[in-house]
Amino acid sequence: MGSDMRTNHFHLAVFKLLSSLFYPQEYKFNQSHFKLFDLALEYGRRLKIKNLNQFNFKAYENKTVGELRKYLGIEVSEVKQYFDSVVKFD
Repeated sequence: MGSDMRTNHFHLAVFKLLSSLFYPQEYKFNQSHFKLFDLALEYGRRLKIKNLNQFNFKAYENKTVGELRKYLGIEVSEVKQYFDSVVKFD
């Protein structure tokens, strides 16, 4: 969603509403999920490649995941930092 340039506030509101009310109990989103979702959305919007939903991954099937991340501009350490800023383990 974050890299899709057509995603707008209405799409996000509908997704959040549906995921918090109508998903099966074990998959329902709560406030922690929404915080992480919002951070991931922001991260996706910062990627140099836009509209990943239209990206031709087939052309990169001979590449490693690391090579693909590098091409897309995804930094594992940044993703981990985002995750750790929201998810707290007891």
